[in-house]
Amino acid sequence: MQLARGVKSVAVWTAAGTMTATIAIVGAGVAHGGIATQAEAADEPSSLVEDYNYPGRDEILAEKHVKLLQGDGRILLADCGEDVIEVRSREIGTVCFRSTGAEGWLTVEIPRVYLGKADSHTVGMRLTDNGKTEDHTLKPQEYAPFGEGVDNQHAPTVLLKITTKS
Repeated sequence: MQLARGVKSVAVWTAAGTMTATIAIVGAGVAHGGIATQAEAADEPSSLVEDYNYPGRDEILAEKHVKLLQGDGRILLADCGEDVIEVRSREIGTVCFRSTGAEGWLTVEIPRVYLGKADSHTVGMRLTDNGKTEDHTLKPQEYAPFGEGVDNQHAPTVLLKITTKS
């Protein structure tokens, strides 16, 4: 019987349990060597790679017309109330977000934004209009006008990103 070099030496060393040792080592070599059936591959857990896509974003877009793209999970769409980040849009109305950590980020596309309000964090808002991008920083509980909120002749402004930090 022709065996791999490592298996042969184990078989010689364990004369009484040669078959058991040989089978165990050969079996381990096959599993480790990557030869597996489709059933074995299906039993393996899939790798967990975070893509940062906002969960349920397609349903949220269909129901609430809010385009949520990606985030770190620390800024979440929420019902409006106390201590929330508020974004007002002439197109979709008021949208609120709850910050759940000391820092967070969320990329969005909210059209025709005219007013923003911070929660208890310092909130950053990145907006664009006519190809120009502007970053605004709001102190805790502060309101800030944007785009049409500053001047009704101003081009419509799109909110692209929200960030928070304590």
